[in-house]
Amino acid sequence: MADRPRECLFRWISQPTDVNWGGKVHGGMVMKWMDQAAYACAVGWCGGYAVTASVGGMSFLKPIHIGDVVEVHARVILTGTTSMHI
Repeated sequence: MADRPRECLFRWISQPTDVNWGGKVHGGMVMKWMDQAAYACAVGWCGGYAVTASVGGMSFLKPIHIGDVVEVHARVILTGTTSMHI
């Protein structure tokens, strides 16, 4: 059990297709990246299929522009018999 990964790190470079008319990455795209990293972390931990049941509070602190590198860290915080917090 100790050899299962508890953390994942993903990096994206924001593309022109990720931004709104003001040149800033859509919040929904950022949430998608977060969800993809969390999914990879969950599947790496449990070794099977996983879904997102809920997302806690999220605040967007500063804009992301085209060409910016975005890092998303995901980590298993807590596990239960049928759920986990990432």
